[in-house]
Amino acid sequence: MKKTLVVLFILNLGCGKTQNSAETTDSKTETDISNKVTGAYLLENEKVAYSFLTRSNKRLMIAMDKSEKYLVYRYGSEDKVELEFPSDKTNSWSQFAYHRYTRPAPESMTNLSLSFTIGDFTYSVYDNTSEGENDAGEHVSSHECGININRDRSNIDIEGLLETRVGSLWDLESIEKLPKR
Repeated sequence: MKKTLVVLFILNLGCGKTQNSAETTDSKTETDISNKVTGAYLLENEKVAYSFLTRSNKRLMIAMDKSEKYLVYRYGSEDKVELEFPSDKTNSWSQFAYHRYTRPAPESMTNLSLSFTIGDFTYSVYDNTSEGENDAGEHVSSHECGININRDRSNIDIEGLLETRVGSLWDLESIEKLPKR
């Protein structure tokens, strides 16, 4: 019941998806974020796998133990983690699923996601890029990151701010104990 209340609280944040700019921003270094994020978001034995701020100034943090013993999702305000998954980090890797979809040029696309489920809710942290040409023959690209929360065909999309990204979902692809789908 407690987890459901936390999930419902997050769903009531009123964050909707908006259009992202076509600009892309290089991810910041682990040192940059470690200097800004302490306490509950990044423990001393952890490193950042992927992180960003949302439009509503919430933080998403995917962290892993430096020895890759576990993977953890944390979300909330700068001062308080509102949702941490999983609460028991034993076998945490098996509670997540990594997905990559790639379409080659001329209309290239790469969609990366890390998903997990709590009760009826499926959370997908995503980082998507696409490139191609518009009708005038000009090169166009788009990049977006965020969190999609799905329950019974109902979706909430919480847009991430590209300029605040740290780390990369790509880095998780090479970890063998993380299930791929």
